Amino acid sequence: MGNAYKKTTTRQRNNSLSQTARRAAQPSSTLSRTFNPAPLPIEIIGMIIEEYASQAAQPSSGKGGLARLARCSRALQVEAERRLYRNIKYYLGHPSAQEIAAVLRSRAARYVRYLHIKEYGPALRRGRSSAKNGVAALPFNLMVGLERLKISFDNDAAIGLPVNPELFLLLEKELPENILRRFSCRRHLHPSNLKFLDRQTNSIEHLMFRLLPSSGDVDHSNDRKPFTKLIELHTMEMDDVIFSFMERATIRLLAVKTSFHMPPNWSSVSMNLWVLDLAFCAIGPRTMQDLVVSSPGLRMLVFTVGHQWEELQVSVSISVLENQKLIRKGLQVNVFEILVKFKHLQYVGLKLAIPTDNLDPIVPPHWTFGKSLEAILMSKDECVAEVKKIRKQGYYTWEKTEGTPQEEDWILEHARSVLCYTA
Repeated sequence: MGNAYKKTTTRQRNNSLSQTARRAAQPSSTLSRTFNPAPLPIEIIGMIIEEYASQAAQPSSGKGGLARLARCSRALQVEAERRLYRNIKYYLGHPSAQEIAAVLRSRAARYVRYLHIKEYGPALRRGRSSAKNGVAALPFNLMVGLERLKISFDNDAAIGLPVNPELFLLLEKELPENILRRFSCRRHLHPSNLKFLDRQTNSIEHLMFRLLPSSGDVDHSNDRKPFTKLIELHTMEMDDVIFSFMERATIRLLAVKTSFHMPPNWSSVSMNLWVLDLAFCAIGPRTMQDLVVSSPGLRMLVFTVGHQWEELQVSVSISVLENQKLIRKGLQVNVFEILVKFKHLQYVGLKLAIPTDNLDPIVPPHWTFGKSLEAILMSKDECVAEVKKIRKQGYYTWEKTEGTPQEEDWILEHARSVLCYTA
């Protein structure tokens, strides 16, 4: 009896040990199927990603919080890379570019919303750039969510040399249609470099580029569809190519840097203008009078007061006052006598290219410009002054702003406010 009990106990113990050994010998994948913890809620993952976002560096940086997070956790990889690769700075030729391009090709291209291609250069003697860290490595055909594209060049030494067309040919061939909203390139391009935009006519809202002087053999008509959503255009000078981008578009902001003139069909596009930035373009009284007629809806106007006004002996500083009235001699014309004809004008910026002894824009208190004008900025060389209209004791008056505003910041701030408020 006792021996039989001992044999039974020994057999049970051996069976238990063998089962334990078999479980220990099972592969980890089998154990993981046995114990499968519940995935983190998407809200928790979002909170973790947001916490790390402030530490995020470039995708190539191993020190970036989001980059480490994407590499160490499969549970967080998708959301971390979605945030990490949303805005990309792609340095051509750098070792980091190879790693970024590889990840984009494998899984992350669809996350890209903003792509800044840096250190682009002139045409290469060897033809195509490297397939590993050049523009050829970028999977433009997979960037279905790309909204903003910016191109920067390596240095100013390449100015005047032909731009490498490789990037623009890739964009024309591979970039999905009607996804791009903004394109920016500050280097002079040939009109042929912009052919890729012909496939983005239903999505482009903002364009900034400079064109090489036309050789006269460029087909401006191009049978291109109109840019139906284009509202902002920044360029160097007006010509037929630039005007072809504006035709049948509702341009709200036009910025021309060096040379401005009104094309024959100017009125067909100017009626929709709210902001006209001609900060470095000298505009005379005749052109101003034409703008009053052709662009009655202007809310903001910036231009250079040049020799055209000096020849008329115009007092542009509005600082010569006698009994709160402007002193006028003969047929003198004051620049504000024309500006007052813009019924909706809110902001005026004047760059003075003529001699003046006083930059302070002193405005008669009763001169309220139909209650639409809110601020005036005047600048000459490094000197800048601003006055704002304020309401005191039931009437409007003008006061000079304390401090010295930055001219570029002033233009940008008020242009944005006009577009946002009026939209």
